[in-house]
Amino acid sequence: MSDNNGFVIHEPNKFSKFIKDELNIPFKIAIHGLENSFSSLVTRKALESIGLSLGYDAIPVYSKSARNTVNEVMNRKISLGVVASINNNVGFVDETRQAFLDNGGTMLCITCCTLEIEQCLIAHQSIVDINQVLAIKAHPMALRQCLEKLSHKYPHIKLLDSSNEDDTAKCALDIASGIVPSTTATLASEEVIQGDARIKCIKKRMETRHPNITTFPIFMSSPLP
Repeated sequence: MSDNNGFVIHEPNKFSKFIKDELNIPFKIAIHGLENSFSSLVTRKALESIGLSLGYDAIPVYSKSARNTVNEVMNRKISLGVVASINNNVGFVDETRQAFLDNGGTMLCITCCTLEIEQCLIAHQSIVDINQVLAIKAHPMALRQCLEKLSHKYPHIKLLDSSNEDDTAKCALDIASGIVPSTTATLASEEVIQGDARIKCIKKRMETRHPNITTFPIFMSSPLP
């Protein structure tokens, strides 16, 4: 099942049946990223595709760390988890892969979703032109998706890897909160600016190649033998 915004959920009937047969609503779902991150957007769309609502039928538990997200599910503290796993242009999300390996790979994928990722340049509200941006601090995966375009078209901008545990929405929050200089921007979903007048999108489609698609498994801990 797909929508017009680059979102696809695979085997939605299987996902719906699992929710109805195995879980009590409302249930908790661990999400790698803060509210309005790409993982949060995917989770909301996946639930809506089967008639459920994030925040009502499924209670989100947000985490900056893929490791924490995976651990919460593998330790059976939370029913389901959602993480980004692989991008068609730049490969595996290293932190997610390592988190699963550290847990022995004992996860059961209920369904997979894909989302066409549009990386937007998010900046402080005082910035009016990209030439005012002196640095971009972003999640390593976001930078990798945009690296060639940024290096070629905007060589004056210094590129800074954030911590692997700083998701795209967290980097935007740091700009809004003044934790980083106002001349530092980030790469994130346009949704991160919703309701926050302190930041804005100054340029869309920063990714180098199209389509730019990331896969997000919705997973649970494997049943006990």
